[in-house]
Amino acid sequence: MDPADAQKLMSPRLWIRGRLPEEEAVPTFMKITAAASEKARKLVPHTQNIRYGPGPKQLIDEYGTDLPKNAPIVVFIHGGYWHCINKDDSAFMVEPMYEVGCRVFTIGYDLCPSVTVDEIVKQISDGTEYILRYAAESGSKCLWFLGHSAGGHLVVRMALDGILTKAFNGLDKQKELPVIGVMPFGGIFDLTPLIHTDLNKPLRLTG
Repeated sequence: MDPADAQKLMSPRLWIRGRLPEEEAVPTFMKITAAASEKARKLVPHTQNIRYGPGPKQLIDEYGTDLPKNAPIVVFIHGGYWHCINKDDSAFMVEPMYEVGCRVFTIGYDLCPSVTVDEIVKQISDGTEYILRYAAESGSKCLWFLGHSAGGHLVVRMALDGILTKAFNGLDKQKELPVIGVMPFGGIFDLTPLIHTDLNKPLRLTG
């Protein structure tokens, strides 16, 4: 693919189609999601910054801590092209999920270029195992993994790499395991076109 074509196809802000000026797309998204996330923290009982690994951003937020122990679980992995955004501004889906009785976990992870995309995948694997163990031990009715943009890539990797099943190795086999669903939104699944674009500068993809 021509690098210029790849740059355009992989830049969501260029596809707003008149709804907003190109330069306002990302700031508007960040403003809306940050406000919704702050509202969720005010309204929904939660625990922030549960550590699941040694990296500075390897932290999980849990929303709906007042719900029954076996409540359904929704896990959200944020986007940001693996190099920006964070879990603190990625709780915008918490309030509606909480209202229908779901406990919500948002997973943070270290960002490129301080780590590689492969290292991010490993971190999300660790976070996934942490939450899956919690789900099994609490008897959660079901569990869903959601991811937006780069987060969509990461949740699909969890499914394709077998993490969503391997995480249960060694757990009490008598415990009923939760039903798992994976829902990527606007995911980026083939990273090859990014290699020769400006988008690859912080990612350092080689092939």
